[in-house]
Amino acid sequence: MKLWVVGHAYVAELAHGKLQALAALPDIDLTLLVPTAWRTALGLVPLSAPPAPPYRIVPSRLFRNGRIGAHVYRDGMRALRRARPDIVQAEVEPWSLAALQCALAAPAARLVIFTWENLEAPLRRASRAVERFVLRRAALVIAGSEAARRRIARRGVGADRIAVLPQLGVDPDRYAKRDRDAARSRLGLTPPVIGYIGRLVPEKGVDVLVEATAPLDARVLLVGDGASRGALEARVSAWPRGKARFVGAVT
Repeated sequence: MKLWVVGHAYVAELAHGKLQALAALPDIDLTLLVPTAWRTALGLVPLSAPPAPPYRIVPSRLFRNGRIGAHVYRDGMRALRRARPDIVQAEVEPWSLAALQCALAAPAARLVIFTWENLEAPLRRASRAVERFVLRRAALVIAGSEAARRRIARRGVGADRIAVLPQLGVDPDRYAKRDRDAARSRLGLTPPVIGYIGRLVPEKGVDVLVEATAPLDARVLLVGDGASRGALEARVSAWPRGKARFVGAVT
């Protein structure tokens, strides 16, 4: 069975564990369509793949690199069309142009969409039309959370076409429990500590976390970076020394 996976998350080698597990399944002929690089708030992240992976990798340039809903694959869709896969798993939001590309490039394939989208953010008319088309076309929608499942269900997708399954999982060896007291000492933090890991952007609501922490006898540890970092640092500038700690981006 020919399976094509499409998604920008796989520019990071760390994300390829799932692909290696899929490729190990019997009768799976796996191909990955992935950007040559993905633009983030911290800059351009080039494609990094494991050595000699047990699947094919088709790198593609993008138009509008870094824009979740508007990026377009410049090269790889021709290869997808020629391959005539049995299944296309598009790990992009259903209202995105990349999802539309996948739906159109392999009309005979069973289309699987993966979505994290759990907010009812306003969409342009064109994006709503794309989402309706893609969801009608999809054989299955995999939601990364229960909230994402509810959003898809509100779009009229039946329960028999929705599954809830986080995208990549966690490597327990890489993220094994460490000495918490030593980490706090290294960062100059005393308990209790409230932690956040993720992008510092408005849609994450980190400003709400910061405001909620202000009256508490607690420290806040913010791991990540993004467009909101400057505003967040300004908000905590009058706090007691050591109450807020910005670590920046980590890998």
